[in-house]
Amino acid sequence: MQDCENFINKEVDYIYLAPFRATENTQSTVLGLNGFTAILEALQSDTPIIGVGGINTADVTSILETGISGIGVSDEITQDFNTIKIFSKFLTASSTQEQRHSFQ
Repeated sequence: MQDCENFINKEVDYIYLAPFRATENTQSTVLGLNGFTAILEALQSDTPIIGVGGINTADVTSILETGISGIGVSDEITQDFNTIKIFSKFLTASSTQEQRHSFQ
């Protein structure tokens, strides 16, 4: 939380929030939906916050409902390139609203 506040004070373009779920490389506290929600509610910031870390297709809708600006995925896609189509459908579905952020 303190790191996020420091980054916001430095007026960074975006913040990545991790890890959502434990992976083989996880060395910090797993945040999950509750952690993402609590941090976003506490920060109340316009700075885009991107969730990463062990996210899979089953998580997308719930994560976006926390108010997070977006997600970053890599392992799920590299393990099965067909998941690109699934992620794309989530991001174009009516349950999400595309937002474009201009970076300075």
